[in-house]
Amino acid sequence: MSPVADVAPTAVRDIRVATGAAGSATTPPDVIEYTTPPLYSDEARLRGVEGVVVVRAEVGLDGRATSERVIEGLGHGLDQNALVALRHWRFRPGTLNGVPVAMAADVHIEFSLRQERLNEWIANDMATQVGPDVSPPRAVVAPRPPDVPGARGTVALDVVLLEDGTPRIVRVLGSVSPELDDVAVRTFERWRFSPATKNGAPVKVRLTAEVRFDG
Repeated sequence: MSPVADVAPTAVRDIRVATGAAGSATTPPDVIEYTTPPLYSDEARLRGVEGVVVVRAEVGLDGRATSERVIEGLGHGLDQNALVALRHWRFRPGTLNGVPVAMAADVHIEFSLRQERLNEWIANDMATQVGPDVSPPRAVVAPRPPDVPGARGTVALDVVLLEDGTPRIVRVLGSVSPELDDVAVRTFERWRFSPATKNGAPVKVRLTAEVRFDG
């Protein structure tokens, strides 16, 4: 069994049809492509935080989750990391009377320190670090975050840059607040880079990025 298959039943504790959409002939969606595990922020790891984050999302017929929001959280960067992971997953749509339909579902995502090492192993396998034999990427589009009155601090992000220079956020490393963490993730997703290269060929690389708020 692959490491991803080992992790999925533990990290995704439950998926339930959201209140108001449930019925005896309704079955909830389930995860069929678990590409990014939910990872710990530095603060949550140091504090030893464990538990479940519940994310409500609309799961479409294409198997993608949209309109996602945390309805039960743990804080310390874990809420945003649950959202980051879920946005990369693909689901089998839920059904009504046996017919696939779009529906709102509550996804229960567990954070467990016992599982952290395996989750980190999966994430670290996604790309190489920038090093002496890798030419680093350079930002070519770098929008600033929107002004948030009174917001001050720096959100640190763990990022994989794809071969075309598109960032894929893996997790929040250093959290400011759930609201600013989300702004930081959405802002950095709009950045674009020249690709990192190894022996002249574009490669995926793993790096840490920061989004600063000076409101």
